[in-house]
Amino acid sequence: KDFYGPFHASLEAAKKQMPKVKVEEPTDESCEKCERPMVIKTGRFGRFLACTGFPQCRNTRPLTPQNSGQGNSQDGAKAFTTEPTDEICEKCSHPMAIKAGRSGRFIACSNFPKCRNTRPLKIGVVCPQCGKDLVELKGKKRGRRFYGCSNYPDCKFTLNKRPLPHPCPQCSGLIVASGREEAQCTACEWKGHIPEKEPVAAQT
Repeated sequence: KDFYGPFHASLEAAKKQMPKVKVEEPTDESCEKCERPMVIKTGRFGRFLACTGFPQCRNTRPLTPQNSGQGNSQDGAKAFTTEPTDEICEKCSHPMAIKAGRSGRFIACSNFPKCRNTRPLKIGVVCPQCGKDLVELKGKKRGRRFYGCSNYPDCKFTLNKRPLPHPCPQCSGLIVASGREEAQCTACEWKGHIPEKEPVAAQT
């Protein structure tokens, strides 16, 4: 009685007063609207993918066996949902799609496995050194995402932070994300907030 009486009272109080803890599972997928990481959340109707930029970005996607990492592709890599694009494969003329795997997001032919044509994912920002497109990449050793010039190896420009499509308001240089809401210029000392609406990256 000495133990159970106070314990039962504390248990009942905890049921009413203890805050609910929401568990989020990280994924390898990125939000197609703001490029922030996507996580698996649980809601009233089950599990789903949601952007970590909430409430600034409210993008969500249904969770399937493919994008939950439970399925495997024929080459042994994780299979994820695909995002359609307006691009056409130059090798077989089938539509190209945005996919995600162990090496990050990339563009691949929808005619896989008959056609294995792939390209790095453009992010809608040009290289400040040569004017070519910057692409999203992922390191082979640690798996960290970074950004580099599509003109490699002729141009070896790289960035660890996500480039933004808006020019620096102070010098018109390239700005990068510095945290979830802040940005900074790579050419001068300007720092400020990330613009609320970013143009959608064009896949051309």
